[in-house]
Amino acid sequence: MNTVVSGNRKLDNLNVLAFTLALLLICFGDAFAQDSLNVERVSTIVETWGEVESSDYSEEYGVLVTPSSSSQVISWSDAEEVQSQWHDFGGWDVHVQGDLIYRVPGGYTGSDFFIVQQIHDLSTVTEVFRYEDNSRFCWLNRMQLYDDYLLYEFIAELDSEIMLFSLENPREPALLSIIEQDLLESTLLIDDYIYAQLMDSTVAIWNIQNPSNPVLETILDLTEYPPFRMFWEEGLCIVSGRGSFYFLDVSNPANPQISYMFEDESFLGAGDIAILDNYMFLARAYQGYTIVDIQDIENPVVVDVNEDFQFSVAVRAGERIFANSLESSSLNNSLGVFELEGNSLIRTHDQEFINGINGSAINDSLLVININGSEYRTRIVDISHPYSPSVLSEFTLETLDNRPTHLDIYGETGVLTENLVGIHLLNLEDPENPDEFAFIDVLFTSYRPPIIYQNALYILRSWENALWVWDITNPESPEHVSTLSGIGNPREWNIDNNRIWISTPFEYDVVNVEDPLHPYIEFETDEILYGSSFQVNDGRLLTAIQYEGFYYYDISSPDQPVLLGCYETEVRAPEIFSLHPDHAVFTSYTMTFGVLNLQNPGDIHLYGYYADSSSYLIQSLSVNPSGDLVFAPTHDNNAWDLFHIDLSMMSAGESSTTPVPECFTLSAWPNPFNPTTNIRVGLSQSGTLQLSVYNILGEKVMDLAHGYYQAGEHQFRFNGSRMASGVYLLQLESDAGSNETLRLHLVK
Repeated sequence: MNTVVSGNRKLDNLNVLAFTLALLLICFGDAFAQDSLNVERVSTIVETWGEVESSDYSEEYGVLVTPSSSSQVISWSDAEEVQSQWHDFGGWDVHVQGDLIYRVPGGYTGSDFFIVQQIHDLSTVTEVFRYEDNSRFCWLNRMQLYDDYLLYEFIAELDSEIMLFSLENPREPALLSIIEQDLLESTLLIDDYIYAQLMDSTVAIWNIQNPSNPVLETILDLTEYPPFRMFWEEGLCIVSGRGSFYFLDVSNPANPQISYMFEDESFLGAGDIAILDNYMFLARAYQGYTIVDIQDIENPVVVDVNEDFQFSVAVRAGERIFANSLESSSLNNSLGVFELEGNSLIRTHDQEFINGINGSAINDSLLVININGSEYRTRIVDISHPYSPSVLSEFTLETLDNRPTHLDIYGETGVLTENLVGIHLLNLEDPENPDEFAFIDVLFTSYRPPIIYQNALYILRSWENALWVWDITNPESPEHVSTLSGIGNPREWNIDNNRIWISTPFEYDVVNVEDPLHPYIEFETDEILYGSSFQVNDGRLLTAIQYEGFYYYDISSPDQPVLLGCYETEVRAPEIFSLHPDHAVFTSYTMTFGVLNLQNPGDIHLYGYYADSSSYLIQSLSVNPSGDLVFAPTHDNNAWDLFHIDLSMMSAGESSTTPVPECFTLSAWPNPFNPTTNIRVGLSQSGTLQLSVYNILGEKVMDLAHGYYQAGEHQFRFNGSRMASGVYLLQLESDAGSNETLRLHLVK
């Protein structure tokens, strides 16, 4: 068993264009936060502006969407002041047309639907249309938006489709036709023709002069200059290829011709393109940027090529172009700002920003954080006094070339993993003067971080179904000493009592590490339910199964596991981050983190939780070995915060559950209020509830809660600081058949 457990398990995320700072660094406070009596946010460690997943702009509004399923709606109708407002919705792909938002909520999720929302004002966005088909699964869904049509791309393993919708009524797109198109990459609409870029470097051109009956006009062969991505910007069709980019003359869109070719073997493709006046900006897919003067479209001139800055995203906003990395692949990932000066488009300045945390680890006195900003740096924080943390040191590894993804602490050794590159062993003996023991150059899957046990470091290489072992007796000279093969399709792994437990889709492989440098597969078991996540600690195993709940096992006799108890809940995307003798810390789609009371396995229940204003999936979270400090991102605070879990009631053997009311209750105090009120919901039985706020016109203003809740009393806080004075309706709906409505009076 490890003496220090990080619990950090950060999935890969996209470090994308951080526009928030560029938009006058506008700051927002809490919109709504929900917690329990046993959880308290004690301090803010890192203030951060969320990464941007997708964005779009119209003349009136802009929308920035973060991976945490939250969005910022921006208005610049008042030229003197840019205003904005956070909202509880996300999106893989978003487009704005006038006061309407068209967005694809999913991405690589299998979800097949898109939504249309109307922006009434900055604080009120309502859904006006939804297209949804739950009968099929897709790899990826996107859309392209034009004046008269919406192209919805349904990309699946075999059968991809282009769905053509009419925008005659933009608030209710009407499906006109479906084009079955295999090998689909992306689409463009040029006049009455759909250009479907295909994976075989051809373009299928569909005639939609009769939009109800598209006809394949021709196949454009671009295999000589394979396209990486096609763009339609400011009336230009631009093709970004491998080793070239070129324009297509589409004056006859049924028969396009290459009109200009720029060849450069070092050009690997443009991640994005933006046009400002007479200049075209190409973000060169992690290779810097190229600027082209297109005043004479028949004779464009490349005026600047820069390979020092790793840009792959470019978006025009007003009279500026902002550029940043889509996924950080170097240290030069600051936000580049380009403006017109005289007759040139030049890079005027760089904007320092912090747009995320790439891994964190925590013990009882130290918090170590990988910060993603204009450069990757590691910060060590003294948290021995959680209410007043202090920074001990901050450093950047000279050997770091790529994005760090994980950070763990084992005693005085830190393990920092670098995406697809290798592992850094850190010396944390003196946290005010940390340094690097060594760098291990080895490729591994980034979502299964290494494990240290005694004098061994283990790396799970899933594509080899193998476990690699390094001897780190001398951490300055690690040595690869053995490889264990035969592990079947490994998913997750944890270590406890001289055994590594590895989950596979059908069973658990148990690896004996009594001799840490020479492990062997001791046995396999299928007597433990396979879940999306599991943790082990001191002869206990807790596994989480989506939409079912948590199952708690005694594995003191590992070949004969015994089910001790379960906590049934329709939890979505559960991830267990730490397991302790009497409790566990987990996250899910509906809460930042939750705490399960495991003292009585026959009565496992939710002991405490924290959930802020958005339902989203936390991808990184760290818990200290004692299980009473949690380091987590919070949308409502737009920061990374430190939380304290009060375990006193649990250790005293008292139940933390509130008395179960005899009937459903709904109350708010104070009421009238300005600007916040506390809302209490009493549930006489467990079930799924929806708690929403409506304006007097019956339009939904905000969802405060949606998910499965145990019977008992729950508390919420509603903040109306960005809403107009007046009467609002608070509605509680439950699958138990209870519907309650309460009037809220906001007085300013």
